[in-house]
Amino acid sequence: MKVLFYVEPHGIRDCFSEFRVPLQQMLTALAEIAARPGWEARLLCNPIMADVVLQEAPELWPLVLVPSPAERERMHALSISWDGSGMQRWHELMRDPGAEISRFYTTLLTRLRAEAFTFEAVVLWGENAAVRQITEAEDLVRVHLELASFRAPFTPALLMDPEGVNGAASTTRLEVETLPEAPEPEALLKIVHPKGDPRRVRAGRKGPTALVPLQLADDANLQLYSYYDSPAAFLNEVIPPLLAAGMVIHLKPHPGVFARGGEVWVEQDRALAPWRGHAGVEILPAIEAPSALPARIQAADLVVGINSSVLFETTLLGGIAVPMGTACFAPPGGPSRPW
Repeated sequence: MKVLFYVEPHGIRDCFSEFRVPLQQMLTALAEIAARPGWEARLLCNPIMADVVLQEAPELWPLVLVPSPAERERMHALSISWDGSGMQRWHELMRDPGAEISRFYTTLLTRLRAEAFTFEAVVLWGENAAVRQITEAEDLVRVHLELASFRAPFTPALLMDPEGVNGAASTTRLEVETLPEAPEPEALLKIVHPKGDPRRVRAGRKGPTALVPLQLADDANLQLYSYYDSPAAFLNEVIPPLLAAGMVIHLKPHPGVFARGGEVWVEQDRALAPWRGHAGVEILPAIEAPSALPARIQAADLVVGINSSVLFETTLLGGIAVPMGTACFAPPGGPSRPW
């Protein structure tokens, strides 16, 4: 078996190093597979990530494939400023095989398969329409990787799926009736249950509470798998009916906005602006101790959000989660939004 590890070469978020952490996740698997008798492995990445391999795992350098000089020039031309246009181009690469950018990367993969490495399987992080196109056209194996739907202080884990991740995962093609009821929930909670004190959050609250976590404006969970095209559109739809039902809203900004900055920061600020000082709405701190969010989840009567770790964590903690879009942990057939 010949396996290609595909580390997204396209530049997103105004850099070519956004996929450094996925690269590091893949290096161990690359070494293990390359060492198996009868197996071969290569890793495709852009030159910036190739330098990371040379620095951190020089023994794997001979297994690295990089685009040609002409392809690199085209990659730079396609990697435009990370504003609305840049985000749209990346979303096309994830979803639309007919888009200009997807056709370019499909051609790149076709050339590499013909000239450098006749791969039979592709391992990638997240979604990519070019990878999906070539693997389906050539009947190749495809494995999508992504962080599982929970974050610290929950136990870290990876999601592996042959169909996609998040809202494109295999489980979204199942009906909820086909799934068994929670198998051994107590055993599961021993592994994932974080420490938190919901009593401190409940103290002094003024009524039933809905925790509403925000998703980042450039996150695929919002742009590809939700009912909305912006954080503002999400809040403007979900907050009024919750307030009308007599709920107090605990609005949680996304802590990752400080690292993303730029347009993503502006979009979150735009979403929060109408609700600052609004009766019945409390905007929580974006950055809190790791134990704070599990405590807030346990104290809430309802958690409403776009496909995110917060919603899955809510289900693990026995709460009521309402995903406003498709999610790997919410197959069709479950409760839907009432408005």
